Amino acid sequence: MSGNDTLVEIEAALAAAKQVYDTARAALEGALGRVYAQAQDAADALLSQVDEFGADHALLQYASNPHGLGVVQKADTIPWRETGEALKKEIPRVVDAQDQLDDLTNRRDLLSARSDPGSRTLNIQGVDYVFDGKNGSLARVGRPEQRVAVSLEPLAAELSPTERFAKDAGLSKAQPYPDPSRGRSR
Repeated sequence: MSGNDTLVEIEAALAAAKQVYDTARAALEGALGRVYAQAQDAADALLSQVDEFGADHALLQYASNPHGLGVVQKADTIPWRETGEALKKEIPRVVDAQDQLDDLTNRRDLLSARSDPGSRTLNIQGVDYVFDGKNGSLARVGRPEQRVAVSLEPLAAELSPTERFAKDAGLSKAQPYPDPSRGRSR
């Protein structure tokens, strides 16, 4: 696709990319279905880790704590190693398909006439959501009644151990000496 694509062309490319994503996601869920009672939930948890921390970290988490992704079926008969190998193959396919959906969704938004310029469409794990920056909410496309409030405020930074000690001891921050002079000795 070129930079001068029409909205119709982008919609067609989005439909094709959605099929690629759905196929890759189904393969990932198939691999996880050999291990987890709820493969879709395990895939959601795994892909959330991939989005947040990267594929390598998510695979390490699977290897070190497979129970963290969901309820494991019959742990003594699970093909752990084979499932891990399948995940190494399937995760990049899902991530690449999601990246393609993200790119096309953004391009569609740029070409679309919007009544509210403060809103934006996001594709989260193959599903379109509309983010409304003005009202601080996120709603699934086609289901505006399922609106969720989103905070845009940055999270408070965690205090360092020194800052926690000072706070617990009731100490104030160090202040500069009010009258610095060269003649003053240390």
